[in-house]
Amino acid sequence: MDCAKKKMLDFMEGKAKKFIIPVYQRNYDWRKGNCRQLFTDLIAILQQNRSSHYFGSIVSLCTNKAADDEYIIIDGQQRITTLMLMMIAMIHLFEETDDKSIDSEQIKQKYLLPSDLKGSKLKLKPIKDDELALDKIFTQSKAEDTVKSHITENYQYFLEAFQSVSKNWTMKDIMEAISRLEIVSIKLEPNEDDPQLIFESLNSTGLTLTEADKVRNYILMRMDASKQEFFYENYWNKIEKLTSYNVSAFIRDYITYKERRVPNINKVYFVFKEYVQKKPFGKDTDIEQKEAVLKDLLLFAGYYNKIIKSKHVNDKINKYLSYINKLGYGVVYPFLLEVFRYNDITQKDNPVDISNDELLEILAVIESFLVRRFICDLPTMGLNKFFMSLGKDIQLFPSYKDEYVNLLKTIMLNHTLNTLRFPDDTELREKMLGKNFYKMTNRFKLHCFERFETFENKEVVELHKFTFEHIMPKKLSDEWQKELGIDYAEIHKTYLDCIGNLTYTAYNSEMSNKSFKEKKNMHGGFMDSRLFLNKYIAEQDNWNQEKIVKRSNLLIDRAISVWPFANATEPKSRQAKRNSEKWALDDDIDFTGYNLNAFCFPSGQKFLVDSWVEYYEKAAERVYNLETDRFREYLNNKELVPGFIGSKEDAYTELSAPIKISDDVYLEGHGNANLLVNHVKQLYQKLSTSTDNMYVWVQPKVK
Repeated sequence: MDCAKKKMLDFMEGKAKKFIIPVYQRNYDWRKGNCRQLFTDLIAILQQNRSSHYFGSIVSLCTNKAADDEYIIIDGQQRITTLMLMMIAMIHLFEETDDKSIDSEQIKQKYLLPSDLKGSKLKLKPIKDDELALDKIFTQSKAEDTVKSHITENYQYFLEAFQSVSKNWTMKDIMEAISRLEIVSIKLEPNEDDPQLIFESLNSTGLTLTEADKVRNYILMRMDASKQEFFYENYWNKIEKLTSYNVSAFIRDYITYKERRVPNINKVYFVFKEYVQKKPFGKDTDIEQKEAVLKDLLLFAGYYNKIIKSKHVNDKINKYLSYINKLGYGVVYPFLLEVFRYNDITQKDNPVDISNDELLEILAVIESFLVRRFICDLPTMGLNKFFMSLGKDIQLFPSYKDEYVNLLKTIMLNHTLNTLRFPDDTELREKMLGKNFYKMTNRFKLHCFERFETFENKEVVELHKFTFEHIMPKKLSDEWQKELGIDYAEIHKTYLDCIGNLTYTAYNSEMSNKSFKEKKNMHGGFMDSRLFLNKYIAEQDNWNQEKIVKRSNLLIDRAISVWPFANATEPKSRQAKRNSEKWALDDDIDFTGYNLNAFCFPSGQKFLVDSWVEYYEKAAERVYNLETDRFREYLNNKELVPGFIGSKEDAYTELSAPIKISDDVYLEGHGNANLLVNHVKQLYQKLSTSTDNMYVWVQPKVK
């Protein structure tokens, strides 16, 4: 085995060279996101004038050592294939555009074509489907002959990417950046190293870098040893301990809150890196910027520790934190990070201050929202994005500083679709009466019955030490059949697993399928129980359909008290705008001469605005947060509304009235009401959802 540091282009150069992807490898699977990251890195090389950039390792087996010309690629096909796609895109653009900065023939001869054209037309020989796609791209076959493949998609991406930066960088510049990519070339010996074993080792399920590992390496690399040690001891190690060493999950929640987007669990590092490179803390140097980010991470890791460990200074708050943690709804953590920041009295720059009483109310509302939805079998899909944007949605109301909690409830209650609805008391009662509680998850069953037991009870009850018990047993004895009456079979089928027939006891095995009187009067039976859950049972002389239904309703009444429905008052900022006309966005309405007062998203959330431009901005931000990649892609392709991706300075040159959507995404805000409404329709119809349930509230302008 021979290892050496090399320039990537030196590894690829040589007319006699061929790169063969063995059949036991998977297809080429880099996506646009991977290609975008590579292209971003190349631009960064140019902007920062780096002399080199590490591009990973290439593991290969040279089958003809004497000629050094044929390589079986064990690991690295993604990098080689992607660079070839980029070069092919360059050559094709050279033939179509005015950018003549590269020598396309030289690129072909040096890096793409082998001297022997009898075999593959390119040096790279991928596995079958990828080879066909690559060949059709290189020969520029007709569009209808192209093969659906990541190769085809990524080639299209590079064509668009080159054009998007053409004002600032030529293809010669990009080629110069590629020349600075460095790899570690690991060359295996044909008779000494088994390529199959090496491949299996590289692709085994052993220890791999976590997203947190990648973040740590990104922050600490390129520092001297003393600085690395200082940053690790004073920041990173503390962050690990505060998050119980689940740093990847914490950073995902942190980024979700900061960026208002939910990164894929396997893409946390890339999104975090993009965030840091935006210089959110405005520091001049890379080291200062990374230290500022680490300080902020450490601050929020402290909040995260309070959340996951239920370690707030207020005991009541800790109870509700423990309830939410027991339910396992980690999707709420990004929002809780935000409200815990606002609850921190040491932070002087908070946009709103949340007291302990308000925090307690927020947690209680969230628990009610989650439990009611679970009982009513509402889907969890969309909850992550709901809590991601909840804090921002609250701040869309001008009065958010004065009525934060009320606005939280208002937003929850404004959701009319099943995906995000807050079930009311009528729906909760109906669902609980007919629900099979026994088949619910053990975690949720325990939480429900613990809350029934401990509600308004100061005594500590460790219900997890007890056992779940059917009062009317699973198997009916003759005595039970007699007690239930002539319809015993139907009653047993209907009510066995309903909430009124279930309880907890420390004597489950002793009770078995004994008669009700025996269960009640035996040692440790219901008469001896001190549990609230068993109080009504102990008061009964028999157990039948009537008693089961009565207990079900008693427990449902308690559930409504434990998890109350969120009652919100009309927001202060909405009271002045009551007399507006409501129009559906799909209505063919001419909005000329009308002022806009409010609008709602398809989910049913209603927000106040002061202008059509503000409406356009808020609606576009929502689509951007939900479909960031597609939004940017459509904007690049100019398939949607007028806009610009680039610096603020360039945006103000390109656009008449720029609307900032993110740090480098701007839309044209110049236009009348009808034009801006049409832009909103296009955004939602092409990128998000239909415009069903989208409304605006307007008033005629005063003449």
